[in-house]
Amino acid sequence: MVAATATPKVQSLSMQGIAIPAAVVDKREFLKRTRRHTQLEKSVPVTIQPSASGASNTRDTITLRRSDILSEVNLRLTGTLTVTPGTGTAASLATWPYGVFRNVGFNANGASSLISARGWTLKAREIAKDEGLSDNGVSQTVAGSSKSNGTLSLPTESWGAGQNTTALANGGTVDLLVTIPVAEDGFDLSGAIFLQTSSAELSVVIDWAAITDLFALTGNATASFVGTLEVHTTKFEIPTENGAIIVPDLSMFHSLVETSAPVLSTGIDTETIVVGQGAGKYVLRVIQQLQNGAVNAPVAVSSANFGLMAWRYGTSETPDQWFSGSTLRHNNARQYNSDLGGLQGYAVHEFAKAGFRDLVDMGTTADLRLVNNVSSNVTLNNAKLWYAVESVYRSGQGA
Repeated sequence: MVAATATPKVQSLSMQGIAIPAAVVDKREFLKRTRRHTQLEKSVPVTIQPSASGASNTRDTITLRRSDILSEVNLRLTGTLTVTPGTGTAASLATWPYGVFRNVGFNANGASSLISARGWTLKAREIAKDEGLSDNGVSQTVAGSSKSNGTLSLPTESWGAGQNTTALANGGTVDLLVTIPVAEDGFDLSGAIFLQTSSAELSVVIDWAAITDLFALTGNATASFVGTLEVHTTKFEIPTENGAIIVPDLSMFHSLVETSAPVLSTGIDTETIVVGQGAGKYVLRVIQQLQNGAVNAPVAVSSANFGLMAWRYGTSETPDQWFSGSTLRHNNARQYNSDLGGLQGYAVHEFAKAGFRDLVDMGTTADLRLVNNVSSNVTLNNAKLWYAVESVYRSGQGA
């Protein structure tokens, strides 16, 4: 005999710090009745040029409309890159093009910096998360030659100029797309943000790179970008019945926060303490990139550049050990069907590929560290390790 299923009750509750007077928490019924909406929220003019040539965007704060349940924000940057060598030279750096987004921040309902990461890292995260997404076969120019693997680019995107490419004679059309993953998953909506109230607060903060962060210019060479940022949102309508709203469980926040630490030694296992640890947080993945040199070039994840790559907690517990950079890079390629570790130098410690079975509980894995043995073949020069920790946690327990 099958036991009867209890009918969800109408109740008042607090969800992500927002008081809801009458609600039914019923994921199945919500998914049955909701309707998805994709909308253009804002359009912002963007200009990036040498300061002597006029004003440039340095930071834009974009407030989103209060409605429905927010799952995702897409940032589409379009425009024209103009490069004029004159009697000098112009070259793009490894930061171009997605490094134009120096940092993308997302704040909601009193939780600041739920998302805080560079444009390149948001691209790497999207490929790591989305099994249907791959950059294989997408041709872009890197270091002066066409590459069709590891660019992190969509086939619909245009860079306007190659990445890390010298002797640029002119620019071209730019069309870039960067996604802010508000919800951890676009189907079950874990971490999606409830906005159906006048007390909801929501903003996207974009810090723009300077031209000198993106291009190396000598003599009287110049480079500038003029275009438009379109901010698109994906939201889900909230159904109602008998005066009560029907919602999924939105008690969780989803977070992706990136930070950096200096790397000073080679040939030894260097441990980097992960910031923002605390009980109640569950780590989905850690995405890292080593940058080196005066122009912050990514270091490829290979046996020539890395020995042991691992994560560690407590005294010396080391659950996952990759004994060379190439080993971890192979594993990531199998997981994501893309080579994140080659051209862009990303490596991922993945805990959520098999659902939430392998999540790392920061409450029981105290003193979480990343372990990297940078090969003595690498000459360190202003080297820094960027790492982004992606996690979920209940409201009131996170950062």
